[in-house]
Amino acid sequence: CLTMDPGTVNTKMLLAGWGPCGIDVDDANNTYKLATEYGKKQESGSYHFGWGSSSDVKSEERLKKMWDLLEQHTSCTYGDL
Repeated sequence: CLTMDPGTVNTKMLLAGWGPCGIDVDDANNTYKLATEYGKKQESGSYHFGWGSSSDVKSEERLKKMWDLLEQHTSCTYGDL
């Protein structure tokens, strides 16, 4: 399981409203790369922004905090996952 944030992409709508403050559409291929060979090499549970993976995936404390917050905000339990 991999998650990613494509960042800000210079779409027509962004350019019309805010101007060129993101990456070029031709460079917005993170989703494709995570779905192919690059993604196969990544650790499950890792989060990608640009090309780096977050170190939080290796922190038991941070992961526990995330699950606790999810349970608090959704009124669901995830202990069986």
